[in-house]
Amino acid sequence: MPSVATTATTKHALVEEYRRDSIQKAARRVIARRGLAGASMQAIASEAGVAKGTLYLYFRDREDLVEHAAERIFDELLQRLGAVLAEPRPLRETLPSLLRTKLAFFDENQEFLRVYEGELGPQE
Repeated sequence: MPSVATTATTKHALVEEYRRDSIQKAARRVIARRGLAGASMQAIASEAGVAKGTLYLYFRDREDLVEHAAERIFDELLQRLGAVLAEPRPLRETLPSLLRTKLAFFDENQEFLRVYEGELGPQE
C-alpha cells in the first residue's frame, strides 16, 4: 500500500501536469485567435481561468510558455502517428492511415500552426 506521502506527491504531480497542460492549451487557443503579438500572459491566464501569477509558477515567461505549447503540439502529433504505426497492419494499410491521421491533426490545429509557421517557424 502506498504511503500517504507518496500518494500526496503523486496527486500533486498530477495536478501540476494538468495545470501545465491546460495553460499550454489555453496559450494555443489565444495564439490561434490573436496571433503571437496578441498572446499576452494576461490573455492566456484569462483563457486558462487562472491568475496571471499562476502562469509564472509553471513557465519563466511568455516565450517559455509559447515554446512549451509548440513542443506539446508536436509531441501530440508524434503520439498519434506512433499509435498508428504500433497497429499490426500491412504497410499498404498503414500509409493511408498515417496520412489521414496527420491531415486530421493539422486540420484540428490549423490556426495555431499557421501562426506558429508564420511567426515562429524557421526563418530563412
